Amino acid sequence: MKRTILLLLSQLAVSLLLSAAAFLLKPIPALHRALLWGLLPLNAFASAFMLVRRGVNPYIGWIMPPVALTCAAYLISMGFLPSGGAMVLIAFLGIVGAATGDSYNKMRKSKHK
Repeated sequence: MKRTILLLLSQLAVSLLLSAAAFLLKPIPALHRALLWGLLPLNAFASAFMLVRRGVNPYIGWIMPPVALTCAAYLISMGFLPSGGAMVLIAFLGIVGAATGDSYNKMRKSKHK
């Protein structure tokens, strides 16, 4: 349990830093869009995949990147939330990453039997 919490907190910290960078760089539109629509969804997929591979439940392994995006946008822009499209993309790729990690774990278990 302690390990799961530490893994989730590390995922939250990385996602929060990337989300904060995306919103701090909002005056540079191209960089803001690249982070918001490219790096953050990629981070959601990769971090959810790695967490589930390390034993975190797939149902909670995907949730931190969308939460971090909401928190960073709310704190940095003083009350404005991020666009819905980016949030849905990040949540979707987090779920896909968690499902992929779970399938990979099951496949490896079946090969070792």
